[in-house]
Amino acid sequence: MTHRSFHVTRHTFEAARQLSNLAAHHPASRLHGHGFELMAVANGPYGADALDQDVSRLCHALDYQDLNAQLGEVPDDRCILNWFAAQLNHSDLVRLTLKSAPNALTRQLPHQSDGLTVVQWFYFEAAHQLPNVPAGHKCGRMHGHGFGVKIECVVGPDQCPDQVREEIRAAWAVVAPSLHLACLNDIKGLENPTSEHLALWLWNQLTGLSTLKSIGVNETPSAGCVFDGHQVRIWKQQTLDAAVQLAEAPAGDPRRRIHGHTFNIRLHLTGPLDQVLGWVYDFGDVKTAFRPVFDELDHHPLYAIKGLEHADDLTLAHYIQSHMQTVLPALSGVDVEHRPHQGAWLVQAGTRYGL
Repeated sequence: MTHRSFHVTRHTFEAARQLSNLAAHHPASRLHGHGFELMAVANGPYGADALDQDVSRLCHALDYQDLNAQLGEVPDDRCILNWFAAQLNHSDLVRLTLKSAPNALTRQLPHQSDGLTVVQWFYFEAAHQLPNVPAGHKCGRMHGHGFGVKIECVVGPDQCPDQVREEIRAAWAVVAPSLHLACLNDIKGLENPTSEHLALWLWNQLTGLSTLKSIGVNETPSAGCVFDGHQVRIWKQQTLDAAVQLAEAPAGDPRRRIHGHTFNIRLHLTGPLDQVLGWVYDFGDVKTAFRPVFDELDHHPLYAIKGLEHADDLTLAHYIQSHMQTVLPALSGVDVEHRPHQGAWLVQAGTRYGL
């Protein structure tokens, strides 16, 4: 089965801007500041170190700057992402994500004509129980979650990202009251309220968003699903602590020494919904299936394991994928990040990648 590999890096900068293309009463039309995060994703040939160094350099160039003066035009998210794409100017660059607020992202696919989207996060508190799980399964009991919902919409060529974001907020304001502080089982269409069914239900409720691209639902910070109108993908994240020694690093590189990381490991599974249980795969069963590999790696020296003598993020992703594919046939991706959003993604061809 063919997989594509991606390098991922993230850097931050602090900057001021004024968005004069918004209505005068909009707060962002005044000069204000943000703590920005820029995440870049590139195909393997770019090189992890080169990508990290390039993004770091560009973020440093914008740090503590007036973006209106620095960029020479209205520095909305589209403008900033265009600037990064032009400066990086690399054929292997596949995605840029700009985070300008805790719950707001703008994404750009540099080589696609309709490749600008905005992502808005929302949260609600609710109870649910899954009626069709086997007897004794903990999710069969009434319980609750602080749910996270991620709504992604395409930004048209004549639109400002903030305008689309306002449309998303307005659409969510209609749906949110029926979910927040409610029992999801009582809502028509959510009698079996798995994360996957909730994502599909939201897709149908948000029909007013004509450029809706995906809906994500997180039951917890470490487990969730994404629906893009065609395909459902779930993900389960765990952290593992291990020692590494990058034997293939250049001479004099400190990573040749024994050191260590707390790795974020995300397993992605893509497939049809079980018609009875209503999920792609039980999050708990994913964790259980991963346990033997996790125990082999967690709190161990990876350089002592055959095949992990040079355990950079991508090598570790390949190792996990090769050991998990038989156990989890629906496995469609493995993310390994030695720091949040800094590492490697290994993705099955034809599967949409990323959170």
